[in-house]
Amino acid sequence: MKDHAATVAALGVLAMCLVTVSHEVVGHGVACALAGGQITHVSTTLFACSVPMFWVAVGGPIGNLVAALVAATLAARLPASHTTLRLFLITVVALSLFWEAGYLIKAMLFRDGDLYFFAYGLLGPYGVWPFVGAALGAVLYLGVVAMVSRLFASVLGDPRRVRRAALILWLAATAGAVIAALPFKGDRLPTIRDALLGIGLASIPLLLFRWRGQPCDVPIIARQRGLIIVAGFALILMAATLGRGIGAF
Repeated sequence: MKDHAATVAALGVLAMCLVTVSHEVVGHGVACALAGGQITHVSTTLFACSVPMFWVAVGGPIGNLVAALVAATLAARLPASHTTLRLFLITVVALSLFWEAGYLIKAMLFRDGDLYFFAYGLLGPYGVWPFVGAALGAVLYLGVVAMVSRLFASVLGDPRRVRRAALILWLAATAGAVIAALPFKGDRLPTIRDALLGIGLASIPLLLFRWRGQPCDVPIIARQRGLIIVAGFALILMAATLGRGIGAF
């Protein structure tokens, strides 16, 4: 028997929604509030605060790092028999860390984005720090690749099973991010591009891993109609709120 494809896809969609909310709403939102500002715009890929402090920019990456840490801790404490929940949690870890490690490389090379603005505000316009930051991002990204590979193998075991699940999760999360961005009431193309970069391109190693591991006795992910419905509603809700964008930009 194989893991139920639609149920695995639902996990990918839900993980994408959680990771996006952790970055844009929780991370940036809390940082904006701590800076004494108010949210003037938030969407799936954009955030604006009435107080444009560089500390607000780093809130999004911190939000994803916290989400990854909490998810990894919970996954480690769950029994191996909780296959579905553990797979969801490590998908949150993967999407969160791939996003931020890849984002660090892009931000420093192109001198744009949250992490660049934070470093610029902290270190100033001069120096070699963008190159150092890009190199650090590359090292972190390779570390995330190794860690995520081990996490997936620890949950599903059989490399063929992991390969199939990773493909489904990547397709569902990437498609979900694009679908959620389609209703954006501003310029859609940059928003769709950023959704593809942050979720799809950043996590492309999920398609390229040479998965290792040994078959282990963990339950197959069975069809869960309720989970599929919840994922569908979550995607619709995200598209209708963050997807459209809340507030003026």
